[in-house]
Amino acid sequence: MKSGRIFWDELCYKYDAGVQEVRDFQKIWDKAEPFVDNERFRQVQSRLKIQSRDAVWWKDACLLYFQTFSGLPIPYDIERPVNELEDLMKIRLDMKHHN
Repeated sequence: MKSGRIFWDELCYKYDAGVQEVRDFQKIWDKAEPFVDNERFRQVQSRLKIQSRDAVWWKDACLLYFQTFSGLPIPYDIERPVNELEDLMKIRLDMKHHN
């Protein structure tokens, strides 16, 4: 990889960066509170909270699944998964809204 990392590590860091980016968005939005009406602020804050939760879910699902093939550990400086692969595999997503 261009970064010098092996593919597995690059994948882990890429998914983690997605989680961190949403958290950064949340911090930026929190600073905007004095400049935005209360209803709009709460609506966006709520959506960012959902996006953050989903980013963690997606990172955990992908990394734990692909780890079954790589057999490699998640790099030590990446946030540990908060979900178990077995639990994630039981979830069926309703994808109708993506049509």
